[in-house]
Amino acid sequence: MPLANRLEKQHRADVFSWHGVVSLFEMLKYTAEDFYKLSEQFTHFVHLPQLVNTEKGRVRFQECVDKLYEHCKSLKLHMSLNQLRRICELTNERASLERLRAAISELQTRIQEELQSKVCFCLSSDRVDYWHPFWLVGSPIESSFPSAWKEFQRAGKCYAYGEGTACAFHLQRALEIGLKSLAVKLGQRFDRNSWESHLRDIERELKTRYSAASPRTAEEKFYSEAATQFGHMKVAWRNPTMHIEAQYDDGEAKYLLDTIQKFMTHLAKNSLSEQP
Repeated sequence: MPLANRLEKQHRADVFSWHGVVSLFEMLKYTAEDFYKLSEQFTHFVHLPQLVNTEKGRVRFQECVDKLYEHCKSLKLHMSLNQLRRICELTNERASLERLRAAISELQTRIQEELQSKVCFCLSSDRVDYWHPFWLVGSPIESSFPSAWKEFQRAGKCYAYGEGTACAFHLQRALEIGLKSLAVKLGQRFDRNSWESHLRDIERELKTRYSAASPRTAEEKFYSEAATQFGHMKVAWRNPTMHIEAQYDDGEAKYLLDTIQKFMTHLAKNSLSEQP
């Protein structure tokens, strides 16, 4: 495998690990059978702790502890790891069989509770790209509208997790960055919490430009079309999303993601960019 591909594969693995998410392939590689067998062996030691007093029993017990330690470490079962260390101390101290039995029973309880507290969320393959931190990296949106790109990242994760309304909310924030870029490009202020006010300013400025006798330039036509689209989006999505009555299902959220992504890409390709 080429070095670049290996580095990319490792980076993707690091990203998944950082987000506390593993692929189904990684889950299937981990076998619970070993973990189950180790727990079974510990059950024997609970009922027959005197086995630890024999040389063969001590070796078997230590092997069991070492393997279980690695499993708990890989699964990040911190409380169980602490109890395993305590069991090792008791073994070295040649503690009473009753104390050892109680410690092993406590270990089993901790492992069960910690495993039950970890919840796995399964993403369907058609949503992984929207969840992944690489989504839209290197796109015109990232380069021209970095703050909007962050909102797209949040929207993508919301969609991947089935939170359609939250997805729509972040997309409206991304759109507002585009609206600001258009207003500032036309020399207008952008310090009011009202799309309607800003769109009126934009329309007034465009009418002033159109009053000249010369025909509209391609740039002015683009500004006019963009302002019209923002007006439609304000009525259709922005205003409803700001109120609790609006709810978006998966299909609607996906439509918004694709449509607004294309629109913001269009703005970027026509030389609009994020303004301070």
